[in-house]
Amino acid sequence: MIRTTPTRALSEIRLLCTQALAPQAVVPAATAIVRRWIPNSWSSFLFVNEQLQPAAVYADAPEVAGLYQRYLDHYCNTQEEGQVGIRLQDGMSSGPAVSNSAALGKRFLESEYFNEVYVPMRIKWGLVAPVRTRGGGALMLFRAPADPGFSEIEGRGLARVASYLRHSFEAPSRPAETYANDGEEGIVVMDRRARVLHWSSRASFLLHWVSAENGPLDVRAPFNAPAVRQLLQGLLRDLLDPQGPTPTRTVVNSWGQFTLRAYELHPQESGHVGISVRLRSPIAATLLSHADGWPLAPKHLEVCLCLLRGLTYREAARAMSLKVPTVIGYAREAFARLGVGNREELLRTLLSGGTGIRHITQ
Repeated sequence: MIRTTPTRALSEIRLLCTQALAPQAVVPAATAIVRRWIPNSWSSFLFVNEQLQPAAVYADAPEVAGLYQRYLDHYCNTQEEGQVGIRLQDGMSSGPAVSNSAALGKRFLESEYFNEVYVPMRIKWGLVAPVRTRGGGALMLFRAPADPGFSEIEGRGLARVASYLRHSFEAPSRPAETYANDGEEGIVVMDRRARVLHWSSRASFLLHWVSAENGPLDVRAPFNAPAVRQLLQGLLRDLLDPQGPTPTRTVVNSWGQFTLRAYELHPQESGHVGISVRLRSPIAATLLSHADGWPLAPKHLEVCLCLLRGLTYREAARAMSLKVPTVIGYAREAFARLGVGNREELLRTLLSGGTGIRHITQ
């Protein structure tokens, strides 16, 4: 991973948060940019509703799904007297917090919370920045015991990221027109009676995002959500019906475009069925999350995003509050740096230039 400067990272996040994307599409890309600036073992974002109750979870380490659910079930917003944990209301009412578990005292280190949540996740250092708005949340970075602790400078930087994220929560969003696949996929194994037998760790989060807008928050077992159960049962029914349609479903929501596909697992006598789950994110979010590998300044990136949205140079100039010749100059510089001649070649280059992005859909 190529390290980036605070100035570059904040410019990319500011650009990301002004693309009129839903917060659920912005957060994963923002955490990818933050990681290039503030190294961390893993990061997450806890979305909350207007009552400050957990509504959805994003985490870039899929193996923590079960542990995160344990935190939500037993420690988040707990009102039990003497309970050691992190109350969400307290975190949302305060500023960025740098925490070091060793400095929190013997009682914390011996607590059930520390041993059930921190120890399995190999966490010692934490940095939390709340996004305080209606339906906001909290951005959290974590480091392992062998890593150095977070600095106050990093805490102030993350607070600036939270201020940009707040804009994406408060500004109106528009439906994405183009999606790109950057590797978010998982698999579920079922029997022919629609009982879930196995699932990959990433599938747990992907199905949670499929259903997060329409059901209770359950990261560990999202298969219990009615929307997910209906999807899986419909896919199984189509697969087993020789005259049925292709066993594929597409779901589009604030997170992006989900494609679920069912297929027989071999040997067929086992009676097991596989369900693949793939997420395609809005192209602006996908491209900015991988922007570290391009020889482009933030203004070049902004012009490229305008062109990829199909804007003319005049429309791009109006959107960027620049003169048309200035925008054309930025575009020519971007084309020269990437070795392309037009926006079609630009799209192909940005989607294949070592970013791991494999496919786009309109």
